[in-house]
Amino acid sequence: MTHQALSESHTLVLFSDQSSDERRWLVSALAHEHYCIFVVASVAELDALEQRNADFVIFDVTPERLLPALQALRARARWRETPALVRAERLADLTELAGICPSYRALICHHVDLLTLLNHHAQHTAAPDKPHHLL
Repeated sequence: MTHQALSESHTLVLFSDQSSDERRWLVSALAHEHYCIFVVASVAELDALEQRNADFVIFDVTPERLLPALQALRARARWRETPALVRAERLADLTELAGICPSYRALICHHVDLLTLLNHHAQHTAAPDKPHHLL
């Protein structure tokens, strides 16, 4: 598990099975959104974060690992209500997973949409008196 401290007010968990070189660009892009990022590669590492609050969990995993990871996330009381975003670029066939992800309250999004959602969330929580619409 790795941790990149950027901001105390916004935290996200990046659940990734990529090598450190392959995920470096994603962590770098997320860092620009001013989030404190915890990178985990397994359910055991996710369990180690039980005492952490997170604004989002982002899944950057292969299709084969996505369903078990979503099931594990939602099976844990701590993570049941945490919004989940799934990075679409890692999924070869979205049609098979399109019906599965909503049942786990997970939104499949492409890189640009993911960053837009996180940016919007960060801006809204920094200025809560302004009206906002996440989707």
